[in-house]
Amino acid sequence: DPIQDIGVLATEYGVGCHVDCCLGGFVLNFHPELVTNYLQWPGITSLSIDTHKNGWAPKGSSVLVTKRVPGGEDLSYYSIYAIPEWTGGVYGTAKTAGSHSCLPALTAFLAMMSIGRDGYKETAGKIIQSARHIASIVKKIPGLQLLGEPDLNVVAFKVSPQLGLMKGASYVFAKEMSDRGFVLSALRGDAVHFCITGRFIQDEGVLERFAAAAQESLEAVQKLDGELTQRGEKFSGDAGMYCELEAAIEPKRETQGWAKYVENSLFGEIGAQAAVKTYLLAILNPWRRGDAKGL
Repeated sequence: DPIQDIGVLATEYGVGCHVDCCLGGFVLNFHPELVTNYLQWPGITSLSIDTHKNGWAPKGSSVLVTKRVPGGEDLSYYSIYAIPEWTGGVYGTAKTAGSHSCLPALTAFLAMMSIGRDGYKETAGKIIQSARHIASIVKKIPGLQLLGEPDLNVVAFKVSPQLGLMKGASYVFAKEMSDRGFVLSALRGDAVHFCITGRFIQDEGVLERFAAAAQESLEAVQKLDGELTQRGEKFSGDAGMYCELEAAIEPKRETQGWAKYVENSLFGEIGAQAAVKTYLLAILNPWRRGDAKGL
């Protein structure tokens, strides 16, 4: 993304700009051609990075760096939110209230000290190279459509609409790939993406197996599409699990019973917002700011 240009716009309009480096931070920061000193650029007010991803720390640790805006306002107060419409599902920054162990932070520190900058740099280089290789595999398979050249560690693609398959073909493709040992993540718009990790690059022969699995999965999707079309049916069951998630985020009365419709609505919007409110009240204690005098 053109982050420096976005920062200029943020400055012009007097708003903050958050840089989300959670998934690719430990790869991006060691990219030989990219500048990553985002927090030094005008308009950039916060940055996040997950140490539990390519930092190789155990699950449960992450880093959020915030800058104080003019006037000294604490931006962490505004960093808690929910996005029911996110492409990957309902997203919220809420966390269970109560005491938190320092163990995740300690294990993250130990991981970074043991791997070191040289270790992360070597891993990042191999991940970037593998992502480009995966992209080339996708482009070579007729019936798959690459959704942009990858710069880092994520390759997004879909089953090409030119095949004329029914809606949800890409999600069925993901199910077939999962059966063959490769887990893809669903995106809105009948698309998927694959994230390359340090574990992936250490698996000898994995690129060849990915190529074979992708070809087999696409053939399986086409075969299933033909069988269902003859019977007048659509993709459903496990193959449609991501479609069901999309229905939970965007419930439609005409396709669901009343009970399921209400459940999905509560989970997708009200539930996420309530969780965020609970977090704010329990952790950030907003009334210390004078927002709820008299309580």
